[in-house]
Amino acid sequence: MEPGFGIRNSRFVKKLPRSAVANPESPIPNPGFRMILFLALLFVATAIAGFCAFVIFWPLALVHLRDRHPDVGAKLGEGAFAKPSALWWLLSGRYRGDVRDPAFTGLATPARVALATIIAALAMAGLLWLLSKAVS
Repeated sequence: MEPGFGIRNSRFVKKLPRSAVANPESPIPNPGFRMILFLALLFVATAIAGFCAFVIFWPLALVHLRDRHPDVGAKLGEGAFAKPSALWWLLSGRYRGDVRDPAFTGLATPARVALATIIAALAMAGLLWLLSKAVS
């Protein structure tokens, strides 16, 4: 048998050299720490996906308001895309009572879900990051 090949494993599977084994002096010694950070990164990716959906649906909803419901559009004001009061109006669901238009609701509801996804995913990523700081 050739040196460097494991006896218990297949004869074609090479043993890992000592340098490939986890280093006890590594700055990230805890595998659970890595998993927590990986999950936090997945939540950041979810927030990015939510942002992509938000950027698609919210401007469409605002254009719909401008064209078909100018009174509500005037209530939201200029720059409603990133205006906190307009975003809270969307997130709280008050658009359902203010605008009785199924076409607008069809645009605003995905924007609302996307905004909630962004907020929840970033909050979870932040909590997991704090947990990783506590664990390390």
